[in-house]
Amino acid sequence: WAAARRAELQAAGLSQEALLARLPAGVPLTGALPLDARLAVLAAQAKQELPPPPLPPPAVGPGQARLRAWSDGACEHPTDPLLARAGWGLCWRGSDGLLRRRNGPVGGSQTAQRAELAAAVHAVSAVGAPLELVSDSRYVCHGVAALRAGASPTEWAHADLWELLRPHCESGFIVARWVKGHLDAAAAAGRGIAPEDHAGNETADRLAGAAARA
Repeated sequence: WAAARRAELQAAGLSQEALLARLPAGVPLTGALPLDARLAVLAAQAKQELPPPPLPPPAVGPGQARLRAWSDGACEHPTDPLLARAGWGLCWRGSDGLLRRRNGPVGGSQTAQRAELAAAVHAVSAVGAPLELVSDSRYVCHGVAALRAGASPTEWAHADLWELLRPHCESGFIVARWVKGHLDAAAAAGRGIAPEDHAGNETADRLAGAAARA
């Protein structure tokens, strides 16, 4: 570490003495850095609630085709309350067979679970038709199944997002299917995962990661 510190100081044009002179007196004794006020402001901005996307009516019409979407969530620096940033991503095939993509930031707490759930909400909004959601999140798939069975999400974590999905789960507008994520093509094939599901999951994963890093 000493060599790495010297290299970083030299790159910044500082000596160790000059750096210590800029820091509060307690830092060399405790190793604790003062809170960066700019990081605190950015963290507070990231946690601001975002308006929910418009959702279609939850009713399923007779003979209405069910489309398929692949969703994922990501969180950069998940253990750091100041640096954690979450994002969601999804892709789906429209009724015309064309593949569409979408991603974005997550409002509220910056966690991977909330990002996965936000992706499901945005999938319902973006697809706008009865939906089979393919996700590598057991949290999302189990929650959708529980709501379809009549569970109440009032006391669940991220209840605000679950309440948005609740009528669409109860009506059967959305169903969710789990696939193992973060596999290469050979490993996915060995698990019996369809190539389309593997490709869709990989695309959603990249989109979510890009949104979290934006």
